[in-house]
Amino acid sequence: MAALVTLIIRAAPRAMGTAQRYLTRVSEETLAGRMSTRTREALWDLVCQEVDETRSGRAVMIHPDPSAPMGYIVLQHSRSPSRTLIQDGLVVSRRRPNPMDRTGEDDW
Repeated sequence: MAALVTLIIRAAPRAMGTAQRYLTRVSEETLAGRMSTRTREALWDLVCQEVDETRSGRAVMIHPDPSAPMGYIVLQHSRSPSRTLIQDGLVVSRRRPNPMDRTGEDDW
């Protein structure tokens, strides 16, 4: 069954070109469209490979998942030290704290 997929790609032109074959570009870095689970997973693998090749790119994909607390999943791929957390039902994107700004707490 096809479902709405939103994909945001930064600093990875090849990944954007690949994704535009399957999704509609709605703004400079955002694409959206309907696709099957199999196509979505294959596209995500291709986008991740191309983001890795740029070394500075970033990709975020949002798609429905009935088993998730909020009804959707947020996938992120980049070389930056960040992670997605689900806290009290909210999806939170978080970056690793700067070691120079540490307060003595290990909150990562």
